[in-house]
Amino acid sequence: SKDKVISALNEVIKVWSEVGEWEIEHLRATVETLVQGAKFTRGELLWPVRVALTGERESPDVYDVAWCLEKEESIKRLKTAIKTLTA
Repeated sequence: SKDKVISALNEVIKVWSEVGEWEIEHLRATVETLVQGAKFTRGELLWPVRVALTGERESPDVYDVAWCLEKEESIKRLKTAIKTLTA
């Protein structure tokens, strides 16, 4: 549902905002903590993030994309996706 997608994006924003070193391993580890918490499946988190970051349903690895975009741009795109969904 749209609410679940918005919730997933908000959770990723929250954990990625706290990442000190913007490295692929750290990005992956933070998302895995959300999956381990059983609130979301990996797909429920990664698919919305992929679309938010790239605008595409298929793309290179989400963590590679986020790393290339860097922290500020990645979080900005996630927030833009939320604004689009709530408009």
